Amino acid sequence: MKNILVFFEIEFGPQDIMTAECQLTFALVVLKTGNVMPCLEYMQKAQMFFSNNLGEFDRKTKEVDALIRKVENIIKQN
Repeated sequence: MKNILVFFEIEFGPQDIMTAECQLTFALVVLKTGNVMPCLEYMQKAQMFFSNNLGEFDRKTKEVDALIRKVENIIKQN
C-alpha cells in the first residue's frame, strides 16, 4: 500500500486530489492495522488538501474532519 501512495505522490504530485484520496485510503488501512499515530498523520495531510482546495464546508473535508476526531478519541482512550 505504501508503494501505491508513493506512486501517486510522484505521478500526480502531492497537491493533486487523487493523491489526497490515496492518503485518506492509506490512513484507513493503517488504522485497521492498529497504527493510530501514522493514520492520523495521513488523515491530516488529506484534510489539509481538501480544506485548502475544496473548502472547509465541502462534504469530503467534513468527512475527513469527522474521521480525525474519531482517531483523536481513540488516542485519548489509550
